[in-house]
Amino acid sequence: MNGILDIINIPFGYFMRFCYSITGNYAIALLLFALAVKIIFIPFGIKQQKTQIQNAKLRPKMMAIEKKYAGRTDKATMNKKQQEIMDLQQREGVSPLSGCLPLLIQLPVIMALYNIIRKPLTYVCRFNSELITTLKNKAVELNPTLDVKKLDEINLISEMKLQGYESFAEIEGFSSELIPHFEIFNNFDLSAVPTLTSWLVIIPILVFASQFFTMKLSRKLNPMTQMTADTPGNVKMSNAIMDFSMPLMTLFFAFNMSAAIGVYWIYQSVISMIQSVILAKAMPIPVFTEEDFRRAEKEMKVKPPKPASNQPKKRSLHERDDDEEFSPEKAEEAPKTNAKPSSHIGQAPIKSDKKDEPTEEADKTEENETTEENK
Repeated sequence: MNGILDIINIPFGYFMRFCYSITGNYAIALLLFALAVKIIFIPFGIKQQKTQIQNAKLRPKMMAIEKKYAGRTDKATMNKKQQEIMDLQQREGVSPLSGCLPLLIQLPVIMALYNIIRKPLTYVCRFNSELITTLKNKAVELNPTLDVKKLDEINLISEMKLQGYESFAEIEGFSSELIPHFEIFNNFDLSAVPTLTSWLVIIPILVFASQFFTMKLSRKLNPMTQMTADTPGNVKMSNAIMDFSMPLMTLFFAFNMSAAIGVYWIYQSVISMIQSVILAKAMPIPVFTEEDFRRAEKEMKVKPPKPASNQPKKRSLHERDDDEEFSPEKAEEAPKTNAKPSSHIGQAPIKSDKKDEPTEEADKTEENETTEENK
């Protein structure tokens, strides 16, 4: 056992050996091991829950900033928006990487733990690497179809059971009494790889179901990830793809690894769901109302949209005259002519010196007076 991960492998390996020594069964030892690992990681779970609470508290102000710059995609505006978000996070003491830090710390530990589970001959039986290599070569000699490079220690134990431990008794340092017991209910050998025709097929199915419900529960307990009627369709589609893609990936691996790995995944998923429920009850993530969002918009100085007026727009006298002059009704009443409109330039009206226009009776009186004079 060489490498940086030995710092994690060696102490956890001794703990896995202790779990098996008090239970006598690898499946039960895996349960105790999963519980211990989850207890060790509780501080990281609490830290992640606190980070989600801080992000939830910032959500109204973040949405107010998004609304403030909505519809503007130029580079200067986007930079200004990002700067305002960073300033807000700095004022509130929230780091954008605070949610990823616990996961980054846990990643090498999780990798080391899977290494321990996959290598019971190393960490439970305490066989050295030379002895394990000799056992693999002997198994390949008895079954040439095996690939020594893809043969891990759990699969090697399954193969030795099929070929008989007596075939390996001549190897120095090997004892079948040291091999862990992988059987449960006398029908399930967890060292074997599940197939569709064996009882072990239930293990991958439970792996898929546990992973799927874990993701669903995590989304339900976090108000920031809950979907509403206003959620865009592409967001709903991406969430649905994510809810199925990860469980399907673990389902694929569960059919290509020993059933013991699948059992450990089931334990981890169930314990994670229990932990999520406990943390959600003890440290609930706040849910905000419309009033909280309006208060955040006011604090972020977001201008409210102008209300639409129901009154008709006032028009000037010129616009109304133009509408009356060029209305469709008057256009139909006007006589159609091909004559071009004449210009009025230089055609001023002739002024009359008479103040009053002559009437018909005045014309008759003048005509009688003229007749009498002729007589």
